[in-house]
Amino acid sequence: MTTKVNQVVGAPMETYDRKVTIYSPARDACQQGKAKLGTWKIHPGEQQKWENPLMGWTSTGDALAHQMNSTCVFNSKEAAIKFAEKHGWEYEVMEPQKFDARGASTIPGAGKIHTRPKSYGDNFSSARKGTPVWPHPGTHAHEQKK
Repeated sequence: MTTKVNQVVGAPMETYDRKVTIYSPARDACQQGKAKLGTWKIHPGEQQKWENPLMGWTSTGDALAHQMNSTCVFNSKEAAIKFAEKHGWEYEVMEPQKFDARGASTIPGAGKIHTRPKSYGDNFSSARKGTPVWPHPGTHAHEQKK
């Protein structure tokens, strides 16, 4: 016999009468590796918020909002769905966007097939194709103008 958690905990029904969103969070801007990718979180949805007149902080009447954002982390989408069903919540699953490594770089030439990515230093390389941007002292172009 399976029992939903909201039937035995004793919390008010408003706590459990909600729709949550299950999602896989994006990588942090400073994160280089892939160690924390693939985790899933539950977002409780937007509840009413107001500014606290004493300190100016944002307050909410939802006691679970902060706890769910900081502690409800799952290793799989199925575990997050099972958790939401166990608590009797309606849920919506947001699938992560697919990452295309070939089109992700802002460096010109990166991601094109059979080309190497260009860097800022390539503008000043002596091995670059074409003529230099300006004649350097000691080059043939500088000596011919004399």
